[in-house]
Amino acid sequence: YCTLNMPRWNHTNVCGYNIGESGATPAQELAIVLSVAIELTEGGIKAGLDPDDFVPRFSSQVHLGMNFFEEIAKLRAWRRMWAKIMKERFGCKNPRSLQYRMHVQTSGTSLTAQQPLNNIARTTLEVLAAVLGGVQSIHTDSWDEAIGLPSEEAAITAMRINQIILHETGVPYVSDPLGGSYYIEWLTNKVAEEATKVLQQIEDHGGFTECDKTGFIRQMLDRESIKRRQQIDSGERVIVGLNRYIQREETKFAPFAIDSEENQKVAIERIQRWRRNRDKDKVKEALDSIRDTMIKYDSLEKAGNLMPALIDAARAKCTVDEMTQAILDVAGGRVIPI
Repeated sequence: YCTLNMPRWNHTNVCGYNIGESGATPAQELAIVLSVAIELTEGGIKAGLDPDDFVPRFSSQVHLGMNFFEEIAKLRAWRRMWAKIMKERFGCKNPRSLQYRMHVQTSGTSLTAQQPLNNIARTTLEVLAAVLGGVQSIHTDSWDEAIGLPSEEAAITAMRINQIILHETGVPYVSDPLGGSYYIEWLTNKVAEEATKVLQQIEDHGGFTECDKTGFIRQMLDRESIKRRQQIDSGERVIVGLNRYIQREETKFAPFAIDSEENQKVAIERIQRWRRNRDKDKVKEALDSIRDTMIKYDSLEKAGNLMPALIDAARAKCTVDEMTQAILDVAGGRVIPI
């Protein structure tokens, strides 16, 4: 639907951030995301689309951790592998299909509640790695996110990190500044080789969807997460302020407080008011239409039929969870009601 009716909308963002936060190595994150993108591309082709018509609108949200050079190498290997897969496997000819846009978010798991101001240094290094790796956009975690929701001061500091690197370092004005470095080139090749092996393992086990069902990917991530935890507990992996250079008397930082009960009350009242001020017959008709479309949605030949039904439902003022529940009524499952 988006390819035919919204050709300039960036419809598909494949998220690697949650994979990285779950313990994946840079190579594993890269491989898993590519396996998802491959299945999505194959699905689009089965639905009758030319990959050059929809692949240029793909992008990813990427995890950026503290292994400075390896993360830079991951970003470089990511673009290389993407271009190779799209050109050689799917026969893409549009140069935009071979380019890949990445949004980076700095690592939440790298932040510590102990000596939390140290997190400013951590996120600064992660942002710098992202810029040196050539990403298109960046979200910087706030230094107090290991304690609670970001305070306004911490959120502003996170934004200033980006602005200082942008305006005061000159780093953003050079394309691939580490290209040609013997170490970066070697490490880029190494990450690409490791990612290729993991990607092949996923495909040998039936592809991403099958590996997700069987727990193959979950087990892979669990192994890495446990390994990391053991390294931290043993002191093999040093985390400043957590397992070395510990301060006996920690400075206390109060978490940013939100009145959750009041916010919940406001949100419920807003939805109730929204539901009162709509045509109930139109709502029922729209949700029934979604269910009917889902029942008919038995093959990729009918791909795209669901979007018009969802758009009509939105115009009828159906809520997101009502539309989702209508889908799940047919597909199975339920939305937890407010």
